[in-house]
Amino acid sequence: MDIKVNPNPVETRAEILLCGFEQNNLHFILVNSFSQQILSGEIQSNSFILERSSLPSGLYILTVTDDKNNILGRKKIVFE
Repeated sequence: MDIKVNPNPVETRAEILLCGFEQNNLHFILVNSFSQQILSGEIQSNSFILERSSLPSGLYILTVTDDKNNILGRKKIVFE
């Protein structure tokens, strides 16, 4: 399973591509470098857009989980 972020580093928005994920009912969690949860949501398809909104510059971790909260993958994202 692979998570691709394009572009990374991110200025305003990024496309998140999930490769090798066969399951439904996936969720994502975005945490900052202080392990504070910033965003979360359901994943409807194998690609989605992550909007930066008003998030400050820095390092973030995107985690993809299934409906039982099992971690399926993680990816570092840098917001410029």
